Amino acid sequence: MKNRNIRFAVGLLAITGTFFAACHNPIVERWWANDPKSEDPKPDEGVIGGGGANFAAVVFDADGGTPSPRSLHIAWGSTVGRLRPIEKGTYGFMGWFDENDHLWDVETRQVRQEDDVDGDGFITLKARWNPISHTVNFVTTPSPTNIPSQFIGTGGRIVAPVNPAALGDGRGFAGWWDRDGSGDDWGRLWDFARDTVNNPVTLYARWEYQTRTVVLQPNGGTRPDGSTLTRTHFTVPVSFGAVQDPGPLVKEGYSFGGWFTGARIPWDFATDRVTEPDAVPGENPLVI
Repeated sequence: MKNRNIRFAVGLLAITGTFFAACHNPIVERWWANDPKSEDPKPDEGVIGGGGANFAAVVFDADGGTPSPRSLHIAWGSTVGRLRPIEKGTYGFMGWFDENDHLWDVETRQVRQEDDVDGDGFITLKARWNPISHTVNFVTTPSPTNIPSQFIGTGGRIVAPVNPAALGDGRGFAGWWDRDGSGDDWGRLWDFARDTVNNPVTLYARWEYQTRTVVLQPNGGTRPDGSTLTRTHFTVPVSFGAVQDPGPLVKEGYSFGGWFTGARIPWDFATDRVTEPDAVPGENPLVI
């Protein structure tokens, strides 16, 4: 795990290119509210023609699940990034699988030219479902945010939900835990990248003081459906340190190249952590 001690506001490079956009959106703890519920797994207009010398064309076959992700242009060597949870009745979601039928970790797996196994110019990721599923519930108290339950197949991994809305009392979201905190017993922090589901699961939001303000600047990028990134200004407890990956962005004429701080220093949402609180609450933010 890499630590970042950042004392001054730093610049962002969210997408290849050098233009910067001001952060002006309010604190809204949701990222996918306006995504369409498309069921078409075919390449859409944005990626017709397939990949190029500098980018991959990634398309999704949800196999009846909704909402099916839109197709994306991803720079070679970059990751797809977090995707919205999808559902298919009471079938359990098992994950996205590549053209070799191997599980694809959208948050860590880098796209490579050899991933286009069938040579059609597109990297196709297909959803897999299990008729045996377990219900996963999320308790956000005292935040009023309601997070939908998920149906996950036996042995599958929970799709990390969007963090619940901030409380407004100085506490920041400190992750999902498998106990409710009674008697100060929170159990274990759920590791979405590694933990698997074999029984029904209830996860509880935890809140803590000593936070760092984080600002995400999309640099002209939007969600794949064209909607703006709404969750751009929030707090992270330094005891937790993790900043949630907002997922892939698109920008006309560009391929998505990742998120950065400072002079093109990449920020890895899976491993990088915030380690210092705000000297003055709400000031000196970490800008990504």
